[in-house]
Amino acid sequence: MCYFITVFFLFYPIMLIENRGFGYSFSKCFALIKGKWWSTFGVVVVIAIITYALYLLVLIPFSVASGGTITFLSYNVSTVVTLCYCVAIGLLQVINILHLTGAGVSYFSYMEDKESVGLLERIDTLGTTQTEEDAGSANDEY
Repeated sequence: MCYFITVFFLFYPIMLIENRGFGYSFSKCFALIKGKWWSTFGVVVVIAIITYALYLLVLIPFSVASGGTITFLSYNVSTVVTLCYCVAIGLLQVINILHLTGAGVSYFSYMEDKESVGLLERIDTLGTTQTEEDAGSANDEY
């Protein structure tokens, strides 16, 4: 199970960034992870630990506050609890972005390693004239 979670960590970035289908993304996951499984597993574990810690940081105070107000106060505090709940859910949605950000950074890192499609390489060629071998590539001068 850990093997497939690690391999499919890059599935959504491949599907979204390259705008390809399920089959292409499925095979590209295995191609990008090849030789980098342990480092990808480390990224997945670190992101999971950080996400879990941030979830606890948000949910424990909310759970204690909402449980305490419902249990110990006799009057209706549903508006306060509802507002706290909305804030907590909003924070959790921001925390959920962490997984996709880590997957995106890993995707671009592995693409740089495998296919040498890098921004620094393109920046180095800015302002130079194109040679015959570069004639087929897109013009990056703006």
